[in-house]
Amino acid sequence: MTEAVVADSSAFDALAADYDRREADNPIMQLMRRSSLAILERTFPGGSKLVDIGCGTGTEALWLARRGHTVFGVDSSPRMLGVLSLRAAAGAPPVSRRVLGAGDLRGAPAPLVGGA
Repeated sequence: MTEAVVADSSAFDALAADYDRREADNPIMQLMRRSSLAILERTFPGGSKLVDIGCGTGTEALWLARRGHTVFGVDSSPRMLGVLSLRAAAGAPPVSRRVLGAGDLRGAPAPLVGGA
């Protein structure tokens, strides 16, 4: 992992525990989320294999997995992925995940989905 990714992830690591609540309390973020999920639903046919780059706490990844998609989430923040792990352990569908910065995807094993 590059130094820039580590520096960037520390900011999200600091926010991870409270990230979902902050988003849930923000009406603009709720509107953006609804719009984002509607676009995802229209774009990907059921059963798609998807990579969620910058998945954070996994809101979209879990939403997609509940709708029958196979999802691989990558994020540079280990703590954000830790929140995703807790959410998945609480009965959400499985989402494979890996700590990886978006800029490091070129060196990632192919294919990410299915082999993770």
